[in-house]
Amino acid sequence: MNLRDPHTFKVISEFITIDKLGVYLQNKLIPNSDGLSFKLLDGGYAVDNNQVYYIPTNFYTVLKEADKETFEIITSSFVSYAKDKNQVYCNEHIIERADPYSFKILDNLNGYSKDKNHVYHHYAIMKDTDVNSFQLLKYDLAKDNKSIFYRGLPVKEVDYESFKMIEGNSGYDGEDKNNYYRSGGGTHDDGSLGIWSKEKEKWLKREF
Repeated sequence: MNLRDPHTFKVISEFITIDKLGVYLQNKLIPNSDGLSFKLLDGGYAVDNNQVYYIPTNFYTVLKEADKETFEIITSSFVSYAKDKNQVYCNEHIIERADPYSFKILDNLNGYSKDKNHVYHHYAIMKDTDVNSFQLLKYDLAKDNKSIFYRGLPVKEVDYESFKMIEGNSGYDGEDKNNYYRSGGGTHDDGSLGIWSKEKEKWLKREF
């Protein structure tokens, strides 16, 4: 059981309290924490004189590599992003090789971002992606000059040259010369994108 100092005790949030002895998450002392300098930031981030934290609810991660002097929030809506002079963070994760000076959010809801060197989906680099031609479509779909992507992964079945988005209430999000595509359709191994053969659809709709 942790002893508490009643003179410096404060409630910071539903899960966090502080006193001169440190910072407590659900009444458990966070090692090396400094309660008197502790500040809760947006997006679940926090900082004190000793370290930087990600504390979204009732768990925490110490961002051991974070520079507390230059740490700042980029955005706290949907997915939380922050940066310091050395790197960029997505929630509690360091975004591999991200450049904090050129980094920008493209679509916070679906987790797309980029810098001068790479395109990212959440905290992972999207491999073999062209930064300069990359653009968002909709429904978590995106493209560059050679590939169509869904949830950060290339859609291997797509015919790039004939692919286009479908407007209106057709039931599909996109199409190419061979297939219709719908997000969340569940035909990939990861359950990410539904694909319907146009030949099969044509046969199903034939009148006898």
